[in-house]
Amino acid sequence: MQPDHGGHASRPSDRVDQPSAASDPVDGAFVPSDRVDPSAASDPLDGAFAPSGRVDRPRVAISSCLLGVPVRYDGGHRRSAFLAEELGPRVEWVRLCPEVEIGLGTPRDPIELYETVDPARPRLLQGERDLSERMRGYALGRIAELRRQGIDGYILKARSPSCGLRDVNLVRRGGAVERAGTGIFARALREFWPELPAFDEDDLEDPGVARARVDWIFTMFRFHRREPGSAGLHAFHRANAESLASLAPELPAQLAALLPPTSAPAPDEERWRNGRRDPDRDSATSANGRTSENANANTDASVTRRGDDSVFERERDREAEYGRVLSAALSRLPG
Repeated sequence: MQPDHGGHASRPSDRVDQPSAASDPVDGAFVPSDRVDPSAASDPLDGAFAPSGRVDRPRVAISSCLLGVPVRYDGGHRRSAFLAEELGPRVEWVRLCPEVEIGLGTPRDPIELYETVDPARPRLLQGERDLSERMRGYALGRIAELRRQGIDGYILKARSPSCGLRDVNLVRRGGAVERAGTGIFARALREFWPELPAFDEDDLEDPGVARARVDWIFTMFRFHRREPGSAGLHAFHRANAESLASLAPELPAQLAALLPPTSAPAPDEERWRNGRRDPDRDSATSANGRTSENANANTDASVTRRGDDSVFERERDREAEYGRVLSAALSRLPG
């Protein structure tokens, strides 16, 4: 049996694949327009983007065989012209290959998923070699690294025993093979980062679905790059409410219920969010290292700081819930 395997960058140093200036017809980042119906255009990118003047672009992880890198088990690739040529100039790719990064060569013997008594923990075998725990351990560490990198989406190789989100060949305990599995890396991604826009190349075959998936990435990119604090979240909501309503009429009201109060934030809000001290509250230290503030002032500042922290923590929780609800709704489009 020759399962369909994903392919990704062969080593971490190759993760970022920026298109050359010659291949990028428009310099600058792209963001979705506000009034485009993803199901309306035959070209998923037709009219979907407008130059923003910003230098940053969505950072998107991808199975690099989809960009033409020959890392599949058979030494081949599954290059997607749409991803490489159309979407590529509009994003910053982060390429990776779980199978190669856990030490498997190219070409290599195929790996397969085997059913166990626990549906959430199938075995990943390469012949008699059990790679299950190696892949799970790798997945947890790599996903944590991708979080630190701040990726905005992930495009995975369909039906791969490591990266397939659905319909992966699964060897049942009785020996029958069914397309009923989820790749081990993909399962960990869904479990530990459920709000991340993640889909496979099969979703790009239908123009309406492709458009919705691209809009999902770019909308969440704008959400994460908004101005900090409650004012920034309110501004994001106002700017996107009309376009979101065109996709899902009930969504703006659902998200509005999660907005924090519109009262002005504390002057040092951004400082606390970034974990920096407020210089207005810092003690003035003399050249010989002695503080000029008395103990009572330090105590008062500490109490105030704890109170501010609790307020900001509640706001962060609301912002995070807003993002989860927004991403979940976009993941279901077009519905």
